Amino acid sequence: MTQRQLLLLLLIGGGSAEYFGGPRQALRWLYRQHGVRGLYRGYAVFLMRDVPASGIYIAVYELLYNYLYTARSVHSYIGTVLPMAA
Repeated sequence: MTQRQLLLLLLIGGGSAEYFGGPRQALRWLYRQHGVRGLYRGYAVFLMRDVPASGIYIAVYELLYNYLYTARSVHSYIGTVLPMAA
């Protein structure tokens, strides 16, 4: 269940958390009202938001990792070769 769904359920109860004794009761109510499909409502929008963001995060991470790894290995290689040449 998404945070949006939980907030909507609390709004249905007049804003009081006592309407549902907890997440289990909220899930039970949601399942009874909308079935299994209600549990996944809004999931497509969630994926449309998070999949591109995760792809960008992974791409930037890989670029920075490769850049820093190669920069560090070149500097450590130069640091070990130059003293031997002298």
